[in-house]
Amino acid sequence: IGRRGAGEGGLSTLTTGQTVRHVLYGCVVVVLYISLNFYLNFVNRYLLSDLGFPYPLLIIAMGTLFTFVATSACMLYTTGGVRALGDRTFVVVRHNWGYLLGLGASHALTTGFENMSLARISVDMTQMIKSTAPLWLLTTGFLLYGVTAPRRIVTALVVQTVGAVLAVYDNPSYDTLGVVFVFLSLATSVVQMQLSEELMQKRGVPAMELLFLTSLPAMITLALLMEDGELQHLYKFFGESQLAIVLFFSTGFAAVAYNFLTFEVINITSAVSMAIIGNFKMALIILLSIYIFHEQLEDINVVGVVVVLMSSFVYMYFRIVVSSSTSPSSTRPRIRRSQ
Repeated sequence: IGRRGAGEGGLSTLTTGQTVRHVLYGCVVVVLYISLNFYLNFVNRYLLSDLGFPYPLLIIAMGTLFTFVATSACMLYTTGGVRALGDRTFVVVRHNWGYLLGLGASHALTTGFENMSLARISVDMTQMIKSTAPLWLLTTGFLLYGVTAPRRIVTALVVQTVGAVLAVYDNPSYDTLGVVFVFLSLATSVVQMQLSEELMQKRGVPAMELLFLTSLPAMITLALLMEDGELQHLYKFFGESQLAIVLFFSTGFAAVAYNFLTFEVINITSAVSMAIIGNFKMALIILLSIYIFHEQLEDINVVGVVVVLMSSFVYMYFRIVVSSSTSPSSTRPRIRRSQ
């Protein structure tokens, strides 16, 4: 794990001290990112299912609002005042407005659809469906651009997808609309990842500034999807559960850090590292959700979970092997184009 842009050769162009600092920073960012992802997944699941909180999008909107307030204060401090911030914002928005609007909307839809799915299906089912994302990415890349991947990686992803199907098939917590929400979250997350990489790695927009500029489009997107009168009903719901109040606002504060870390992880990791982080996080969430929430699984679902976990680690291994067998100066995905 290391910062992109550290030179043409990546970490190899840095001094030993700089390399250690970058690696330590990357490790801290990744650990915090995974920890906060756990917290938000499980607290949202508890709020939406166990406490019966009826507004999944409002949870995301609260986190987005907190993020906008926090990043506004940081940007005012780092730029030196309102005038300097306005000048800087005008320049960045003028050159990247389409990307910023798309990123704000896709970020809101990704987290919003995922929360809507948690109100209907279990956390482990959500993660198992999302584990199929790399296969859909490869399929899309092949159909649109003729990009292919090594056969062993494709095989591992196909097996992983079969496992996900087995894990979902006849699952006691299955809900068709919940599964649809997961796939919608999956689709918008692909757009979010691509736009984030474009803005940070190619156009040089820092993660903090990116959060500041995309928070408003995200809030507008969520506001358009929210039900009428949610805030009025929210007051009545909180009057019945003080624990819900604490958890609701804690997710808002946690979302500030998590939103920043999401963009920062995309910025500092290679494609291989991001694949490994995603699969490791998914495996832990699946196992912990089954243990914590005592999810009911049929025998075929258990087989599917095992297949998903095993194939995900095989996929991680193949990605490392493919990466190590290519030029160390490249940090892009190791793929080849068909003739």
